[in-house]
Amino acid sequence: MPSNQFLRMPYVITGALGESGEIQSLTIGALLPIMNPFSTAPLFVALTEGTDCKKRNRQALLACVYALGILVVFLLLGSAIIDFFRISIPGLRTAGGVIMSAIGFGCFSLVRLLLRTRRHHSNNFRYARSRH
Repeated sequence: MPSNQFLRMPYVITGALGESGEIQSLTIGALLPIMNPFSTAPLFVALTEGTDCKKRNRQALLACVYALGILVVFLLLGSAIIDFFRISIPGLRTAGGVIMSAIGFGCFSLVRLLLRTRRHHSNNFRYARSRH
């Protein structure tokens, strides 16, 4: 595929979906990792376990309203906040990369800790069995 066809690709997508469809798909694509429903939904179910259906629905509605409010505030004031603190986009990207690296290394060390704990318990079990 020649390189000039890559430049025309967004226009093909816009033509197939329409401008409204493109905006909706980009919005959903941007909000999906921010809201992370794949981890928040099980968390919500676990936190509201044992509550009645009416109270659970009210909590879900309030959570959605609060999330919408936070998103709208940052939509309207996000640029002003970044400008006020004089945060550059490269600085923001670097901070995000450092945070993601810390999370990744934390997961790696957690796996090592779990493996070490399992080995320790396994060795204690073998020692206890050998004494009997």
